Amino acid sequence: MQRPGGISPHNSSRPHDSVIALRGPRALRVTFEQLSVTLLFIALACAACFMPAQNDTWWHLRAGEDIWRTHGVPLRDTFSHTAFGTYWPDHEWLSQALFFALYQIGGMKLLTAVLAAVLTATWMLVWRLTEGRHRPGLLTGVFFAGYGVARIVGELFREPDAHLGYLWGPITMGMLLSVPLLFIGAWLITRAYARPPVS
Repeated sequence: MQRPGGISPHNSSRPHDSVIALRGPRALRVTFEQLSVTLLFIALACAACFMPAQNDTWWHLRAGEDIWRTHGVPLRDTFSHTAFGTYWPDHEWLSQALFFALYQIGGMKLLTAVLAAVLTATWMLVWRLTEGRHRPGLLTGVFFAGYGVARIVGELFREPDAHLGYLWGPITMGMLLSVPLLFIGAWLITRAYARPPVS
């Protein structure tokens, strides 16, 4: 049965996959899983674009400026007061130089856009090289579960927001909000391995 607009929900080449077929010179067939992965990458790109600058961002830019100005990698701390002049192996010198060059060309907008593109491309490469592309939902589940674990561990080493504080003992709001992500991620991973892999 063909619905108005050329959408055929029951025409599928694989079991358990709903296929959206659009009329036109070249038929576009997109499965629900393909659409989900695409939306995930779009969400990652948008989140990276709207990520606010951290305190270290300006520190890295200043270090990059010094690298371009002196044409060398800094080995002594010149930024702090208590450790001024002490040995400092700047192992992030290359990224700092690149960050400052991008900042000089297009400001924070260009720097943010390039870093968001690199982040999204990295996730796409990981998806292409891992089993996740053959098991729909696996990559999303790993992302959700991994973020939940990382957030809970990170909360152990940071002071909670002043207006929230600790909820119960060492439990913070960040930990509490990460629990649903763990369950959703575990469910997606279990569901991905319960279904046969696709080619």
